[in-house]
Amino acid sequence: MSKHFSDELPEAIAAVLENLDPNEAKIIIDDEKLKLVILCERNYQETSTIKTIENDKNALQNTRLKYLARSLLETLKDNARIVIK
Repeated sequence: MSKHFSDELPEAIAAVLENLDPNEAKIIIDDEKLKLVILCERNYQETSTIKTIENDKNALQNTRLKYLARSLLETLKDNARIVIK
């Protein structure tokens, strides 16, 4: 049997998350405290493989590097000084 992330959550929160749709929220009382439970999205780990996870990781890293490079170039342009002799 595959292990789900919900197996690591307290039972009350896991039960609420099982019934929520993506971007849906619910307020519950757990351990006599009010808690806001939000399901951002469902990620079905069963369909993910190490290859797809690595591809996603590389794509995120490349996107971040692209934006960092653009930011550096913009900073260099802003700080550039033109000297005409």
